[in-house]
Amino acid sequence: MWLNSGRSFGEHVARATEKAGLVANCLSRILPNLGGAGGRVRRLYVATVHSVLLYSAPIWWQKVCKSAILRGKMEAVQRIIALRASRGYRTVAYMGATTLAGIPSAHLLARYHAETYEGVCQARKRLGFVPPNIKRAIKQQGREALLQHWKDWVEDPRYR
Repeated sequence: MWLNSGRSFGEHVARATEKAGLVANCLSRILPNLGGAGGRVRRLYVATVHSVLLYSAPIWWQKVCKSAILRGKMEAVQRIIALRASRGYRTVAYMGATTLAGIPSAHLLARYHAETYEGVCQARKRLGFVPPNIKRAIKQQGREALLQHWKDWVEDPRYR
């Protein structure tokens, strides 16, 4: 986690996107567009890139997601791996690649992780510990909210 003096998280996102970009490019080299591995392996590669890209997302998501420049950097990395996951060509746009691959935008995933983390923290404060069924319910509620946010985002004409 990198933090500059202004606490804007720009340095963190720049380094995380650079690192995630290297991971995505390395994985793209071993995963051909046509043929090759099946859907499970492709989803694993997407999860690998997202784990690097969204590291500590509950901390920085609000500030970063307001910046179009930082969101653009995250989307560029996400597009690389989404093209491989969807077996798309390089001419496919970001929105098309992520939609075909079934991958919500990085800023929406960061929001999901932050809201889930916050829900678990609140449950821990109330109960002292979080039983597995409560944790599952919080995650399920977060997934439903993520899908709704993703649907709204895809339908919004400003993002086309």
